[in-house]
Amino acid sequence: GEGFVSEIFLTEMPALQITGFDVLPDSVELAQLRNPRAHYSTGSIYEIDAPDNAYDVAVAFEVMEHLHEPHKALAEMARVASKYVVLSVPHEPFFCLANAARGKNMDQTPKGSDPDHRNFWGRNEFREFVSTELDVVQVTGSLPWTICVGKVRG
Repeated sequence: GEGFVSEIFLTEMPALQITGFDVLPDSVELAQLRNPRAHYSTGSIYEIDAPDNAYDVAVAFEVMEHLHEPHKALAEMARVASKYVVLSVPHEPFFCLANAARGKNMDQTPKGSDPDHRNFWGRNEFREFVSTELDVVQVTGSLPWTICVGKVRG
C-alpha cells in the first residue's frame, strides 16, 4: 500500500524496522516518501523476495480479500515470518451491510461489496482459513474489520 499503517507503527515504535512491498510501483513510491526510514520495493505476495524466516512478523492489512489465490499468499507469508503473521480483512457480512446501508456499491454481488473484493470471510471462516498455515493466537477486530494473529508453526 501507500504506507499508512507503516507510518502509524513507526510513530508508535520509532526503533521498528519495516520492509514492505506492493505490486504497484506508484504505491511503493508513496510509501517510501511517507516513511523514509522504511525500505519498500515492488513485489508479489505470491513470491516474496526474502529467505525463509527472514522477518519476525509479516503483516498484510486489507490485502487478502483482493487476491485470486489467498492460500498461496498465506503460505508465502508463513514462509518468510519467523514468529507471527498478522492479517486484517473486512468482517463479513457487516462490511457489505454497512456499505449497502449507505447505498454504496449496490450494483455489486453481494450488494455493498467492494468491486475489487474476491474473498468474503466472517470471523470464524477467516480463523479456519488462517489455521491452514498458522496456529491462530487471536481473532479480534474493529468493525468492520477482522484482525487475526497467527503463530508460525515449527
